[in-house]
Amino acid sequence: MKGRITELDSLRGIAAFTVLVHHCVLAFPIVSTFFNSRDAHAAHPIIQFLMFSPLHVLWNGHAAVILFFILSGFVLSISHYTDTKPDYGNYIIKRMCRLYIPYFTIITISVLLLNFYKGDRTTTGLSDWLRGMWESRISPSEYIQLLFFQGNMHNVGTTLWTIIIEIEVSIILPFFFTIIKRLNFVSNLLFIVGFNIAFKILNHLHFTTYIPDFQNMYYVPFFLIGGVMFKHRNEIRNTRLSPAVLGLVLAAIFFFYNYEWIMVWLVNYNNKSPLYVFSDYMIGISGILLISICIMDIPGLKKLMNNAVFSFLGKISYSLYLIHPIILLFLVYTFNTMSYNVLIFIILAASVLLSWGYYMAVEEPSMKLGKYLAKKLRPNKGKEKLAA
Repeated sequence: MKGRITELDSLRGIAAFTVLVHHCVLAFPIVSTFFNSRDAHAAHPIIQFLMFSPLHVLWNGHAAVILFFILSGFVLSISHYTDTKPDYGNYIIKRMCRLYIPYFTIITISVLLLNFYKGDRTTTGLSDWLRGMWESRISPSEYIQLLFFQGNMHNVGTTLWTIIIEIEVSIILPFFFTIIKRLNFVSNLLFIVGFNIAFKILNHLHFTTYIPDFQNMYYVPFFLIGGVMFKHRNEIRNTRLSPAVLGLVLAAIFFFYNYEWIMVWLVNYNNKSPLYVFSDYMIGISGILLISICIMDIPGLKKLMNNAVFSFLGKISYSLYLIHPIILLFLVYTFNTMSYNVLIFIILAASVLLSWGYYMAVEEPSMKLGKYLAKKLRPNKGKEKLAA
């Protein structure tokens, strides 16, 4: 498998757009209420259809985040199989420029707007979830904390917590990929399970008291799953599915992607339920299946995933993910007299358009800077290629 897998870029773009829709929909108080309670039986029929059915796939933000982590693990594995001697310094320079500069920029923009923009924030009729953002001004010391991954992230941007995980996990991933590369498939599965058990034990022993960010290690197995998938990408690519089996796979994707929203019909589903404990791993199954069918040679699917709209969303996906909460807040507080039923469509359109501008102004230059610095600071490192 040579070159970039454009179908996975499109998949990331679609997932980023569903996060945007997720946050726009959560601004409705009734949606936010039942989103938190998970009480499907008490909800209005329209809410039941929107939230507790397979339709939730269109705005399942949390499932999209799990998918992002698996995709990141898949993509970040590439250098361990294309370079004979992967250079950590080269990798970390490019990765930090790629992630941190856009992160720094979006925090700065959000803090400036939060502290100095004079929009009317007395808007009524929207959810407490939305009101929790831009709720209190940021002091210089709090701003510094935010730059170092501390403080109230939701106040400045509700998506930022996942970027912190991406950055922190990226630092340690090469070590794990070295292990994955040496193990067979079964051993890798056992390694991932063992890591998860070790995390659970340390977390139970309150290890986060000493290292608060240790809680982010909960998501490492999803990155590792992506790494294992990349290692076995050729076997996945060469798999052939009959139309009937493909239909079953698509049904399984819908079920596992919406696992927690379907299960509420069957059980009392909350954070104390045994089924809740495994919900992220059920979502992970859908991520594995989604990535697999994108890798496989399925002509109709390849044509769909490579259309211009999805390719565009894939290109701006990181910028869209970062910037849309600010656009949501800015437009809500600027046009506070406009019906949100109308404004939501303006938010969707503006988020996509301005994300393209953010990509051109911030994200693309950050990637170029990373490559430039890696070339200057780490010359002749990691350039030896394996034979195809």
